[in-house]
Amino acid sequence: MTIASMPRLRTRELISLRLSALGLHRPPRGSGIEHSLAQTHRMLAVQGQDLPGTLWAIAARSDTATRAQVEDLFNSGQLIRTWVFRGTLHVLTREQAVRVMSLMGPRALKTSTRRRADLGLTEAVIDRARETLIEALRDQDGLTRAEVRQLWSHAGLALEDGRLYHLIVTCCMHGDVVWGAIDGTDQKLSLAPWHTGSEGSALKFPHDVDETYDHIIRGIIAGRGPLSAEDISYWSTFGKSVVARSLERLATDLTWVTVPHSTVPFVAPTEQLDAALPSKLPGAHLNAGFDELLLGYRDRSPQLVPGDIDRIVPGRNGMFKAHVVRNGVVAGTWTRKDRSKDSAVLVSLFDGQAPNAAFEKALARQAIRYGRYLERPVSFSLV
Repeated sequence: MTIASMPRLRTRELISLRLSALGLHRPPRGSGIEHSLAQTHRMLAVQGQDLPGTLWAIAARSDTATRAQVEDLFNSGQLIRTWVFRGTLHVLTREQAVRVMSLMGPRALKTSTRRRADLGLTEAVIDRARETLIEALRDQDGLTRAEVRQLWSHAGLALEDGRLYHLIVTCCMHGDVVWGAIDGTDQKLSLAPWHTGSEGSALKFPHDVDETYDHIIRGIIAGRGPLSAEDISYWSTFGKSVVARSLERLATDLTWVTVPHSTVPFVAPTEQLDAALPSKLPGAHLNAGFDELLLGYRDRSPQLVPGDIDRIVPGRNGMFKAHVVRNGVVAGTWTRKDRSKDSAVLVSLFDGQAPNAAFEKALARQAIRYGRYLERPVSFSLV
């Protein structure tokens, strides 16, 4: 099929489809933590760099889920957090993690070989760190980062100059441990739910490699589409040829479309395109900084005016601010200020984003939803 013969989406349709794929298009009324868990599973993995923001991003995919309920998903092992895509932390369900990490763990270890060598993390050092950590975790529910530092220091391991971080990452990539139970503001390293204690990598599962590539790429598309092949490659770190071959194998379930702002085609699940689009875009969202709405795409122009990226990531420092979304497009930033009896959401809109009664009402509803998440009163104001 040529680009000229592909179905053409309007920008509004593209945004609506992406919001639906991302689980942000008005979660069903009354939906709770089980819906949040199902959405996380369907999306394959969600950004996990900022733990407080990640907890809200997961809960926000439902109507009533609270922070405490999301924490319980980690405490019970239903959700785990580890380094899986692009060398950054993501959250996956236990079932997805078993499948995805069997491919991504060894790939990540290979790509980070040079960095470990530069830090003097030899195989002997890594084996010592893994053995010590696994042995300690057999008798404990989990260890905080500070406790892992103490453990390895007593074992005589040098941890300065980033070695602590890279040893933790390496143990996670081997499949020995994951970030699991949450204790206050800390998350603990725990034995991976699939860890058997046997010798060798805990991630040597009998999955067909091509089937696993297809599983990952299908999940990326289902949870973010429509998107381009370049977006898929960016998100997964798979080479273009790997992505192309997988898309060929998945072709019967996918449809290619064109969109106004791009010269390359986008792909989406056919069933997603065949479904009736919601008649209205959601008026407002209070998104976590590292939400997939922005981080799930290399080309963010449909939902972010290109010049506004510096307002979301000042200095391009990699730290995304929590952002306000208006009709599917990023329109400003927001912060939370805790007070003795309540919390306040302070919204700062970008230039040209004049508020109106409908938008302010939508923001007020989002503040109420955020209050349900925090389980405390929340108000909002424009600053």
